[in-house]
Amino acid sequence: MTSDGISKKDWNQVEDLVANIVNLSAIEKPTVKAKKELFDFLDILEQKYGRVPSVLATKADYEDSPYISLSLLKEAYTTAFEMSDFKNMSYISVSLAELYKDSNRESLARFWLEIARKDSKLYSDDFVIDSIEELESQ
Repeated sequence: MTSDGISKKDWNQVEDLVANIVNLSAIEKPTVKAKKELFDFLDILEQKYGRVPSVLATKADYEDSPYISLSLLKEAYTTAFEMSDFKNMSYISVSLAELYKDSNRESLARFWLEIARKDSKLYSDDFVIDSIEELESQ
């Protein structure tokens, strides 16, 4: 089960759909069909579990519009905070810092990097630590 309550069986399907997109990315740009399959399945999960952080953040990861990605990530972070879902808070705050950094919005990137540092005290793994260190070195 994910930290926000999605069954392992359901989340394994998300991971398979994401792996398909990643594999397609290695040889070409991900097909519209592969992304549509992911978004359709995420919509099914949203109907089943609600607008939970894992679903919102995954949609943000594969959304083409940076504005929509930001909106989804902010909603995902707020929802994770309200649920005391420390794992998703850590991952999402890192994602927000990276997205703001990539869009050259330095003050917001620093703000979310500080949040990520605080969140990493509640939940941390190698990905979170490495991401924070990479952002700090940029």
